[in-house]
Amino acid sequence: MANLYNVILFGAPNSVVELIQEIGRVGRDEKDAVAFLLYNLYHLLKVDLEARNMYMSLECRRLLMLKPFLSTVEFVEAKTGTGLHSCCDFCAKNYSCCLCTLSDIEKLFQHTRYDASKLLTEDENTELYDLLDNDDIVDMSLLLDTLEVTE
Repeated sequence: MANLYNVILFGAPNSVVELIQEIGRVGRDEKDAVAFLLYNLYHLLKVDLEARNMYMSLECRRLLMLKPFLSTVEFVEAKTGTGLHSCCDFCAKNYSCCLCTLSDIEKLFQHTRYDASKLLTEDENTELYDLLDNDDIVDMSLLLDTLEVTE
């Protein structure tokens, strides 16, 4: 599709490959594009471990997403930012490269962002991590109890 520069995904794609497929529909003409991924902890129950780790990471999400698809040389170039400026939300928030500017859609969402991990106590975070780290099927009642959610 031509002239698409923003995409909003509701719910976390099940894998990094699915995420790339969904966000790869924008910015086809090499102009800057923005992808927003809106999800909650329930969505993370159904994603594979690689995707879950990327969504919850405190590292550059762009590099984590690209790493499986790049050669070592390409990855080093992407990591050092050779000729590119494309900060993910984590990098834009935590590093001052002085090149980050917000698109109109980013301005719309800038005041609604929050870190879900900060909404839980340390003990609740540990319990939730233990639940989500298990590769078995998770009993939703355990997750709801951990988050103190009523059905």
